[in-house]
Amino acid sequence: MSGIAVPASTGTPPRRPSSAYKVPSSRSGTGGILAGMTPLLSAFERGARTGAEVVAVEANRPHRSDWASIHRDAVALAGRLQARGCGPGTTVALLAETSLATLVALRAVLLSGAAVTVLPPARDEAAARRMLTGCEAGLLLTGPPFAALASANGVPCPTVDLSQLADSAPAPWRRPDLTEDDPAVVQLTSGTTGPPRQVRVSHGNLRSNIDAIHATAAGGLGDGPRCSWLPLHHDMGLVGYAILPMSVGCRLVLRPPADFLADPLCWLRTITDYGAVSTSAPAFAYAVLARLLKAASGLDLSTLRVALCGAEQIEPPVIEAFCAAAQPFGFDPNAIVAGYGLAEATVAVAMSPRGRGLRTDAVDRPSLHGGHALPSTGGDTRRLAVIGPALPGIELAVFADHGLAAEREIGEIRVRAPSVATVTGAAGRVAVDIDGWLHTGDRGYLVDGELVVCGRIKDVIVVGGRTIQPEEAELACAAVPGVRAGCIAVVPYPRHDTGTEGVAVMAEIRRGGDVTDADGDTTRLIKAAVREVIGVSPDLVRLVPPGAVPKTTSGKLRRRRVAEQLVGAAP
Repeated sequence: MSGIAVPASTGTPPRRPSSAYKVPSSRSGTGGILAGMTPLLSAFERGARTGAEVVAVEANRPHRSDWASIHRDAVALAGRLQARGCGPGTTVALLAETSLATLVALRAVLLSGAAVTVLPPARDEAAARRMLTGCEAGLLLTGPPFAALASANGVPCPTVDLSQLADSAPAPWRRPDLTEDDPAVVQLTSGTTGPPRQVRVSHGNLRSNIDAIHATAAGGLGDGPRCSWLPLHHDMGLVGYAILPMSVGCRLVLRPPADFLADPLCWLRTITDYGAVSTSAPAFAYAVLARLLKAASGLDLSTLRVALCGAEQIEPPVIEAFCAAAQPFGFDPNAIVAGYGLAEATVAVAMSPRGRGLRTDAVDRPSLHGGHALPSTGGDTRRLAVIGPALPGIELAVFADHGLAAEREIGEIRVRAPSVATVTGAAGRVAVDIDGWLHTGDRGYLVDGELVVCGRIKDVIVVGGRTIQPEEAELACAAVPGVRAGCIAVVPYPRHDTGTEGVAVMAEIRRGGDVTDADGDTTRLIKAAVREVIGVSPDLVRLVPPGAVPKTTSGKLRRRRVAEQLVGAAP
């Protein structure tokens, strides 16, 4: 069979940039040229005219505004930022909990012409200093609960609290002279298998990806609000639930990530209270809710038309368990949308069609270990989530060692699109290859033109010549009583006596459980579960309390760090 690649979708193409855009005047209805404004910032002005409501739940209390008011406040703040030297060619970092003030600040930075970096929560001054150095910020804006950093010593750039900036002397806002190539967002990647890298997302990258997302999953949902608790420092939260809503002017309800972590059901109560039509989360969030929904009451999820799952490996049993638990509350399983993306491609690359629900591919498990995904004939079977086709304007391909992979042949997923950003790391700029393909570092295959993701290349474990993805063993461990789903890491483990490689497991025990495993039952069950799916028992099982398994700031497993800890703790 010959190799295949999926060309850019023939759906609605991204708009082509223009040197000038005519935007109707909200006062007279006549057109006016916004000289120097990129299509993205022009969209902000159009979105503001919808007057759609924006709600940010802060300290469990709803704070209400609308896009017109947010835009007015952002323009005033942008003038103050420009007076401080912010504009094209500069980067402003933002460190604040999700709030209306944070949305105003985010929009203001972009309106000033500067690029914005939303930082993950900094534990201390040293952590903030490392992140600020990594994103090359020239100014740090802080808000609650990080305002103390505004007066800290040792921060490598000027720092100002958002409330102080808003109270400072007003300054006129000047439309920034920008092009599609100017950076809009500087994103620090999650660093699941190594140190974070800097991703410089241009105005053109953002515009292209937002258009593609809106044409596929986010558009045509009526006037119902979008609802999210996702962190704004993560690409899915920042683009999908801040910049995209700003651009189209849709209703929006946001909660801080800390709310979900403290009370996961608050997510579904917010959807119920506001009649949300769209929401998104990583798979681990759906796994948590599948368990908690069994004792829930008073929820109405019937308004949801899109419940996107992305940002990490999607395991069908996890999503199916959520759907089964949520259906008594009116949830339609066809609202599930599977997504695949990465910050290096702005955010989204492929999604399942809206209204289809989760589709799976049943494959012969042993064939996966040999580099192919052969359809199951009823024996040892593994089901994988079918993500869907590439978004409009994006080309998607899978490459094996010999070149372009055949259908159902597993290889590296590569992307070519206007949304592919500039990436830099410790060794300097990381460019696409000579043919323009971005190497994602993810393994997968194509079936009927749709993407199936198998896992990260660097996470692969080779045992006895077989290639094993840790996700299948981790899913099996999650069925062991007392073990926390989504908080299990299976990693390679060196056998120094034979020079071969085995596996090790780190698993969190639910709160109140016995981490010492005095009777040995949990360890035995974990070993049996792993042996059942990959054919070998773990050489080491380490049980840890909740929160001990290393993760990135966006909740992804840091398997390399887990491996370092387990090898260091080996007897």
